[in-house]
Amino acid sequence: VMGDAFTGLDMPFFHSHVSPNRYRAALDRVEGLVNQGRVERIQSSHLDPWDNPGAIRAAISVRRAEVDRIDAAILAELADGVKSLEQLWRAVSQSSRKTTDFRGLNMIQGHLLELAAAGRVESAGRWHWTL
Repeated sequence: VMGDAFTGLDMPFFHSHVSPNRYRAALDRVEGLVNQGRVERIQSSHLDPWDNPGAIRAAISVRRAEVDRIDAAILAELADGVKSLEQLWRAVSQSSRKTTDFRGLNMIQGHLLELAAAGRVESAGRWHWTL
């Protein structure tokens, strides 16, 4: 298996996912293939390969934790009150030590939309969010 499902977390920018739920589902599918013995090696587009099922599972776990961490960072920022998409994007980028670029902005928006669908945040007007 090769591709961008295993995004680089050490890059200076968010390698990004537009839909956290779809990203989690992609990781789940790869893990299922590993558990079935159908995948033994992952060759990523930008990273060194993972050469055994244990290493692949560990890489999946780290990426799931990163998606959860981004959700938590957004929710922590909103604990102070209403924030704009821009404020959230800049704050989460800064706390994650990432540059502020379009990939991160799209990713934060995707997290917000899915957090809203789950009833964890709500819109507070155009481009503004609250708990």
